[in-house]
Amino acid sequence: MSSIPPPVQDRGSQCPNCGSFRPAGQVYCANCGYGRPTHAQASSNTAQIVWIVLFILIGLPAGCLGGCFLVLGGGFGGTDVSFWLLTMGSLVVFLGLLVMLILSFRKRK
Repeated sequence: MSSIPPPVQDRGSQCPNCGSFRPAGQVYCANCGYGRPTHAQASSNTAQIVWIVLFILIGLPAGCLGGCFLVLGGGFGGTDVSFWLLTMGSLVVFLGLLVMLILSFRKRK
């Protein structure tokens, strides 16, 4: 007889779907895939990341630009149409991207 003890298995649990053994720390079942994130959850996370990047790269500079034009231009009282369109366009882009960013984080049922 040998004095070497048998290998100790990691503590784990059984899969609630198929009953196979899941080692401790394993998020989803390797046998049936129970607990794995679905495609809809992964695409929702991707959409949130896209809207965050767009808001940071386009929305924030557009909002700052529109705000600077309002402050430096003296408000909306001027008669220069191009100045007014640039100011309003910048603010609309900022607000539009902000709304889309907020909507991407709302839970879908």
